[in-house]
Amino acid sequence: MKFKSIIPAAFVATMAIPALAQDIGAQNMGEPHDPAANENAMMDDGLTPEKQAQYDAWPVEVRNYYQSLSPDRQKLFWRMSDGDKVSLAAMTPEDQEAVWRGIEKLPQTTLPMDQ
Repeated sequence: MKFKSIIPAAFVATMAIPALAQDIGAQNMGEPHDPAANENAMMDDGLTPEKQAQYDAWPVEVRNYYQSLSPDRQKLFWRMSDGDKVSLAAMTPEDQEAVWRGIEKLPQTTLPMDQ
């Protein structure tokens, strides 16, 4: 099962929210993030070379969002499809939190395993 089917279900379960995907270019992601800080954080995270390559391929907005997540949410974030990562990063903070509340309520057996 892919994680992309879980995010819409989490939306429906928590509240009615307008369209899942938004234009990242139009999204205000807050303060600019220092790319060097991302690199230092990745060294500390101990990512495998495969995961580091995946991380490096994400748009900068997704990398910044990932770095803002708690360690538990970062683990769940890896289990999402890339499209869901982009969609989630593009949402308003309120919508992001609604999705996370829905995801965190799901039984762990419902979630796909780490790749």
